[in-house]
Amino acid sequence: MASRSSGGGAIAFAVFTGVLCLVFFVLTLFFYGQVSSLRAKAEQAEQELEAFVRPGERDKADRILQQARNESVFGYMDSRLSRIIELITGSSNITVEQIEERVAALDSQTPLLALVEQQQREIARLNGELEEAGTEMARLAQELNTQKAAVDQMRAQFEESQRRMQGTVDTYASRAQDFVGRLESVEQMSRQRIEELIAEREARISDLQAELARKDEQILILEGQVQALRGEKRGDLLTGKPEFALADGMVISVSGSDNTVTIDRGRREKVVLGMTFSVYSDSAAIRPDAQGNYPPGKALLEVISVGDTSSICRVLRETRGNPIVRGDVVANPLYDPNKTYKMLVFGNFDTNGDGRPTDFERDSVIAEIEAWGGQVVDEMVGDLDFLVLGSRPLLPPKPRSDAPVEIQLEWIRLSQVVDRYDELQQRAESTSIPILNVNRLRTLIGW
Repeated sequence: MASRSSGGGAIAFAVFTGVLCLVFFVLTLFFYGQVSSLRAKAEQAEQELEAFVRPGERDKADRILQQARNESVFGYMDSRLSRIIELITGSSNITVEQIEERVAALDSQTPLLALVEQQQREIARLNGELEEAGTEMARLAQELNTQKAAVDQMRAQFEESQRRMQGTVDTYASRAQDFVGRLESVEQMSRQRIEELIAEREARISDLQAELARKDEQILILEGQVQALRGEKRGDLLTGKPEFALADGMVISVSGSDNTVTIDRGRREKVVLGMTFSVYSDSAAIRPDAQGNYPPGKALLEVISVGDTSSICRVLRETRGNPIVRGDVVANPLYDPNKTYKMLVFGNFDTNGDGRPTDFERDSVIAEIEAWGGQVVDEMVGDLDFLVLGSRPLLPPKPRSDAPVEIQLEWIRLSQVVDRYDELQQRAESTSIPILNVNRLRTLIGW
């Protein structure tokens, strides 16, 4: 029984073991098939995973996964990308390619965020300047308001001043009208007075002409008496000075090497430097012609050195063929060591050679006479030696009675000058006072 039981148990164990091995074999085949399938799926999954994440990027992907929390990595990355696109463009519907095109259109190498930050800084700076400009504008507006208030005040003051000035102007205008009326009245009285003066002057001229006629008649009577007396007393009268009395000195030596001569007049005879003398062969050559013109000398000397009794002169002018020799006489009508010549100068003179004689140029003639020791007087005195007459002043036509007062007064003044010119000439001719014009005077003093 026992062997039968142990044999049956062995068979059962063998069967169980066989079945168990078969089951393990089948399970092994099943699991191997499953492992192969899973390995293929794993490889496929690995390949699919590499399309999203490379092996070297998985640590970064793990960090992103940790940040994603309840979201998938793709969802997290998609939402982040959409958020970035929205932050950049303001819309999540724009693609990255469109962003790249718009960034390329900016034509800038600066990164977009740096460019945005740069623009933000520029905006901040501009906002600061805008704020400063606003502050300055407010200050200027306040200043403008202040200036406007000042202008308004000045305008009010100006209008007030204008009103006061207008009142003053009106007052002055009224006074001016009154003054013009009085001035017209005075002008009318002045015209009447001028007419009265002209009438008085014409009457005075008539009286003077009558008096002059009487004087001429008396002069003729007196001249007849003088001639009679001269005939009666001719033997008792002193003879006049001979021609050599007109000579003022004599040439005592001639130096041809330095073109100088020496005369016998010096400091004792009141000779001064710069004085000129005309040279004549003898005293008879100084005699004037019928028209009263003195002949020019054969030479002209200028004193350059003065001694006590003699002077050295240089030759300014000499006539060719008629040289200066010892014994020639020298003369200057304004030079006389014992006498000062008195002259009266009147009329218009042309000393600058412009062809327009004027009364002002008379001063240069007076200065030349006084420089040579002559004396110029204003009246025709009894001991007058020469009357130097210029051109007779021109008297314009008499102005009308309604001409300006200034013109009438100037005509009266000119008429008085012309009358004095004629009077001086007539008195000189009637009293035999020598009359010199500019040419005769220049000949005598060696100009």
